[in-house]
Amino acid sequence: MLALNTFMDRLLRSIDGRAIHILVVGDGNLSFSASLARQIAADRRTDVILTCTTLEPRGIVETRYSASTENIETLESYTFARPFFEIDATRLSSKVTTPPPNRIIFNFPHYGGKSSVTKNRRLLESFFTSASQHISTPNGEIWVTLCNGQGGTPADKNQREWHNSWQIVDVAAKAGLILNRVGEFVADDYPGYVSKGYRSGNNGFITRAAVTHVFTKAHQTVDEYLEKDHSIRIGDWCDETIDTLAFCLDSTFVRTRFVSHWDPNEIHPRHPLRHVRDLVLRCAERVAQSRGVLTSWMGVSVDRDCLFGENVDNLPRIHQLQFVLSKPLIINEDKNMLEDILVREVGLKGVSEWEKDVEIIVLRQNSVPVASVSISYCEVVKFSVYLEAVAVQLYGISDARILLSKSPRLLVLPDQLALTAISLFPCLHRHDISFWTDKPIGELELCAALRSVGGSVIRSVTLYNAFIKSGRLSLCYIIIYQSLDLAVSAEKAREINFMLRRTISSKFNVELR
Repeated sequence: MLALNTFMDRLLRSIDGRAIHILVVGDGNLSFSASLARQIAADRRTDVILTCTTLEPRGIVETRYSASTENIETLESYTFARPFFEIDATRLSSKVTTPPPNRIIFNFPHYGGKSSVTKNRRLLESFFTSASQHISTPNGEIWVTLCNGQGGTPADKNQREWHNSWQIVDVAAKAGLILNRVGEFVADDYPGYVSKGYRSGNNGFITRAAVTHVFTKAHQTVDEYLEKDHSIRIGDWCDETIDTLAFCLDSTFVRTRFVSHWDPNEIHPRHPLRHVRDLVLRCAERVAQSRGVLTSWMGVSVDRDCLFGENVDNLPRIHQLQFVLSKPLIINEDKNMLEDILVREVGLKGVSEWEKDVEIIVLRQNSVPVASVSISYCEVVKFSVYLEAVAVQLYGISDARILLSKSPRLLVLPDQLALTAISLFPCLHRHDISFWTDKPIGELELCAALRSVGGSVIRSVTLYNAFIKSGRLSLCYIIIYQSLDLAVSAEKAREINFMLRRTISSKFNVELR
């Protein structure tokens, strides 16, 4: 968990060199806003707009909260600060959101009076819905600070039972927001800040070990994602020329062929799989230069059906580099040489680990045309390096499903060897699908049908129960929904499960239970 002073640096950081607009809502006595304003003035920042709001009218604020008059005067003394009163954080308007704010901050939201967690969840949901409609995109952030234990995430030092928390991640997901980072809120970092407003009074909240949650909009909505077919299928060939790899028979270049169920134009040059591809090609280059026997096809193909799971063994092997050797008798020697170079490049502990995880394998021996005018055919042998497996080791990825994301937050720099999580603590949603069938259904076939609809939103599919009654087979599958880059709420997971039920019913002609 990041320290809040790191958060403060981010809070005041300009975006693309432009002015930033910070909107503080629900700041009862305006002491947080006043402290922030003094810091902005001390830094002599001229690129910050600070808008500060409270729910109560000015007269009530000055009567109810001590030192509020001084805070208001402080804000009014700065040209970059704009205090507003009678602003409902759940119904923000253009009055306070013009220009669109880059940061919206809500510290210690509370429904008021002696309220239940249910009422406070509704407050958060209404706020997130309103804030998500006004936050600037794509880099806007919504900051919510809660008392220790309220949020219901592992960031809380004293975790409550899930049903007794505010379930902030799930509530934010309803507004299309994902948790991007968390940090401890340290009140002393804001000189002059005094928490007020507990139960709508002059009392303060317990700020010790409080947690600040930073939310951003997901790169696309769940509905937009589900509109597409996520079946793993072979796409069109795309030829590229790589001048540095030489085919051994008179050709000065090799053809790199790219096949994917993704549109190749949708794969960003800085996507981790692109980075891994370039890494493997550089390693193969050394083998080709020393032996002159390698060419390559950048194959992105599927050689097997797959189950579900975050383990790379259960991830479809969609992207692979196919190497073609023109001298089959020395394939093992060249394969081992490539392995050795890749091991040194990636920094793994040993070849055995690499062989186990990456599975460089011989596919088959056949004849293919070569790019030589004088020779029409040459006997070759192919073997493949699976790029998902390389990426899992290279970046230390714990859940291989992240490699299927097209979020811009997944992009890496050439020398970057770590991936920043797109979504922290994404919720798990457990549902079941039960049905009667007159004939057995292959598990791989079932998973392929589910994947075509749910894609990477499905984390796992497990057979929970099976029995035969009156000559019919009853099957019950437990499906876990969780997305690493989309905002999947409990409500949305129920909708997806209903879609999958219809898919199974229509495709396999079963009777749903």
